[in-house]
Amino acid sequence: MKPFLLKIAVLFLFTLAFPTKASLLTINGFTLNTDTQIVSGNSLEWLRWPETANMSIQQALNIYQPEGWRLAYNQEVVDLMNVFFAAEDWSPALDENTSVGATLDHTAGGVNLWRDFTNIMGVVFSPGPAFSNMLFGEDADSDGFYRSLGSFYSDYDPVVVIGDDHPTFTNDFSDMEFGVLLVREPANTVPISSTVTLLLLPIAVLLLRNRKTDFLL
Repeated sequence: MKPFLLKIAVLFLFTLAFPTKASLLTINGFTLNTDTQIVSGNSLEWLRWPETANMSIQQALNIYQPEGWRLAYNQEVVDLMNVFFAAEDWSPALDENTSVGATLDHTAGGVNLWRDFTNIMGVVFSPGPAFSNMLFGEDADSDGFYRSLGSFYSDYDPVVVIGDDHPTFTNDFSDMEFGVLLVREPANTVPISSTVTLLLLPIAVLLLRNRKTDFLL
């Protein structure tokens, strides 16, 4: 085998055997891949919030829907808030015409709760105070209006809120403090097993040994 092709073959085999590990951050069962800006949790993938900052729903879907992304549903957002802010009863917000909010007491660990949440999901707008308003919903009543998930913190008590659907939030609305809350079902990717790795390594060794034999001959 030619030296150049040999190097390519060996490099390919080692790449398969030892794939590069992404940088991961896990909090409350949600894992952020900092390379892809995708969060995995609650059996879904969540696009990190800054990725859609200042986009309308239509703009975000035009870009990301071909890759399987869609607007988060009411139930999925309620489930998300139940994980990070379990002390609050978020269930009334399953009705898209009902809003639920919580003020996080900074003297009782509220700031840490908020930081855990935003370390995973991100912040859309932070000129000093940090603001995030994420548009979502399935528009069950077909009025053309959507909802927002809000996260706010300046220097006292953070606030988080699931808003009701609002006439301002149509599919073409956009603002610098808003993004679009996109989710998708995880792809069925199968990682390379340790067995495959053990099978690939001898092939690489044989290629190297054959190359050494050719050189001696």
